Amino acid sequence: MGRAGRGWLAGLFGLVALAALAGALRWAPGPAGDPGPVVLERVVWELEAAPPGTSMQLDVLEPVPFVDGRGGRRLALVAQPPAAAELALEIPAGGVLRGAVGIEGAGVERERVEPVDFRVLVGDEVAWEATLDPRRRAAEGRWVEVEADLGAFAGQQVRLRLEVDGAADRPVGWSGLRLVRRVERPRVAAHPDAPNVLVLLVDTLRADVLGAYGASPSPTPALDALARRGLVFEHALAAAPWTMPSVASILTGLHPASHGVLGGSEQWGVPADVPPGADWAVLAHGIPTFAELAQDAGVTTFGVSTNPAVARGTNLGRGFETFHELAAAEDDVRWARARAVNDAFLEWAADHRAWRFVAYLHYMDVHGPYGDVGARPATPAGVRPQVAAGDPPRIRRNLRRTGAPLTPVEVGHLHDLYRADVVAWDDELARLLAELAGLGLDDRTVVLVTADHGEELFEHGWVGHGSHLYDESIRVPLIVSGPGVAPGRSERQVGGVDVLPTVAALVGTATPDDLPGHDLLNPPDAEPGIAFAETRFGRRADGTGAALVAARTPEWKLIRFANGDGAELFHLPSDPAERVDRSADGSALVDALAFWQESTLQASPVRAGGDPQVAERLRALGYLE
Repeated sequence: MGRAGRGWLAGLFGLVALAALAGALRWAPGPAGDPGPVVLERVVWELEAAPPGTSMQLDVLEPVPFVDGRGGRRLALVAQPPAAAELALEIPAGGVLRGAVGIEGAGVERERVEPVDFRVLVGDEVAWEATLDPRRRAAEGRWVEVEADLGAFAGQQVRLRLEVDGAADRPVGWSGLRLVRRVERPRVAAHPDAPNVLVLLVDTLRADVLGAYGASPSPTPALDALARRGLVFEHALAAAPWTMPSVASILTGLHPASHGVLGGSEQWGVPADVPPGADWAVLAHGIPTFAELAQDAGVTTFGVSTNPAVARGTNLGRGFETFHELAAAEDDVRWARARAVNDAFLEWAADHRAWRFVAYLHYMDVHGPYGDVGARPATPAGVRPQVAAGDPPRIRRNLRRTGAPLTPVEVGHLHDLYRADVVAWDDELARLLAELAGLGLDDRTVVLVTADHGEELFEHGWVGHGSHLYDESIRVPLIVSGPGVAPGRSERQVGGVDVLPTVAALVGTATPDDLPGHDLLNPPDAEPGIAFAETRFGRRADGTGAALVAARTPEWKLIRFANGDGAELFHLPSDPAERVDRSADGSALVDALAFWQESTLQASPVRAGGDPQVAERLRALGYLE
């Protein structure tokens, strides 16, 4: 080879080397402190019944109502001191007994409460003890956490004794007792061939308002651009028409009846198979989430939520090593805005670029009251005040009181208000993606965008969500974009239960056995493609409550009452608004829905604690009025 040829080749190698260096610099995380291994906890035993031979009983205990995360009513092992109970347990390596202790009414009547001693003993050895004296320390009038390190007894079958002693003339109790084992995983470093996963959940976002799903003019240019680079699922169904069961399905890959987060508190009516006073608005400790699966693979996890129902208190924040619960910072805004969510994530991401991560961002910008975030459109003449305010609970109360339906002008105004908030969220999405690129994370992060449910805007005579299973309530966007994702559009019927298998596959970890969902990017060929949804808080035409279930394919949708009474069947290609009931024609979905109910509608998992603020959370969200 001549000198010119060698010079050209050397130049080419130089360019290649520079390109490789530039690529390396682009994804290189830069200096960061070593946070050590990922530490996770696995539940190996959970108290489900009172031990035999003790006066302690499972019952409700409430030290103080609705005070941060350490107050409120919980199901507990309750006794009048002095009392004791014994448990036979095999202690694993890294075993820790967790739970909480409390005194009935201690935070309300502090001056009248005598001190109570709580102890955990293994044989004669005290593994944990605390004296709660609310008269001296106000914090001890709430639930106090138990953390008894039992690692010294690893591999042994022990008699673990719970003791309470004191002169208190009121019940005391142990809540949420569970034995966990701590497991360490080497923290996985960032690498361009190992993508991060960023799940963006936009609360209350309907699919049909987005440009990527046919809306014109489009209010979402940033999301549309992301969709063009990724895979868009035309038919994605939420597992439920309201947040808690739907988000729990996204996090666990289970249908609501299987994970048990069906709705909570006695105000809503508790099924007979749930222990008296149990709060079934909390994810059971033993059900793994995609965040915990990621942790098990050594992946760093991060979450941020602006929805008070998606929180540590409901156990939906479990598995996230860092989890922010954001409250609104402005008096005129009910929910923290997308900017605050993105800022929290971007600040964290800048400090954690050295590590592979899975992150979950939960936005409330589109949730009612509408027009609270975006540029509020002018109110047309004749629009009633509650409609102008864009407040679904107020609108529903007026509908029940007067029976006067919304006018076409009012319905149009609701759509405009809702759309304004969608525009505002999309503006923040554009900033998030731009700053993600600025951190060098865009080309090594898979972004999954979805919603927990949609929103009724009077298509079937109602406003809000939670009560019906029509598509405006449960058809949601689902877009996956990033490295390794081939752009395109899928006509396959999918659902929220497919998110966990997808995240697990991207991370490279196994999923729990017998999950109903599948990896969205590698679905099985033979799967029929039916999605299911349910709500315990459905509504009949006469306004009375009833549980509803639904089965959907891209062509057909069947909705019926869970007890088998009544049904509606819609042919979606010819009747996308779900107006013409074809149930008289019969459908194979009847058998599919019945089989699904039989296999999934099981008793909710027993839990030994409840969300201490569930009623307040649900009232804030507009479910309780």
